[in-house]
Amino acid sequence: MASKLALSESLAWWTRAAQARRIASMLPPRDAKLAEAYALECEHQARAISAEGIRPTNSSVRSQRAVDPTFKSVRRPSPEQAA
Repeated sequence: MASKLALSESLAWWTRAAQARRIASMLPPRDAKLAEAYALECEHQARAISAEGIRPTNSSVRSQRAVDPTFKSVRRPSPEQAA
């Protein structure tokens, strides 16, 4: 689960992206392209922070099942079934 800090930091990047787009709408086309590029970079940062916040800290099968209930491990036949 994402921490409150990661959520607030991600929200700040989304806010910057929205603000850059509002400003871009008031600029000449050449300058608007720069503001739009900045908005895209802000969105990229927001997504990266969000992805880091939901990534499990322990990569064991137990933690994977807690994160993804549809996760299924590969079943190996028991020694009795293999014979």
